[in-house]
Amino acid sequence: MSFAALAQSLFFHFGKHAPEERRSGCVGAANSFLLAGRSAGPLLAVVLPTHASNALLGAACAVAGPCCVLALRGENAHRAHDRAEVLTG
Repeated sequence: MSFAALAQSLFFHFGKHAPEERRSGCVGAANSFLLAGRSAGPLLAVVLPTHASNALLGAACAVAGPCCVLALRGENAHRAHDRAEVLTG
């Protein structure tokens, strides 16, 4: 029950913070990740021992973290470029 509002919170966040032209793509990607986690999580828990499941989850987080940082850097660069265009006219 503690994750009941996770999807709604995630979609609300992207709805408020994603740029208008990228909003649907961000919400779609978030939905895909949620669906993959809901599907793969129980399957991995049944197939793999607990330690292996935890190690796999840690590895996934280790890969996702840098990907999020790179996406954020790209978004910040995109916004800075847009602001520069507005200022220079």
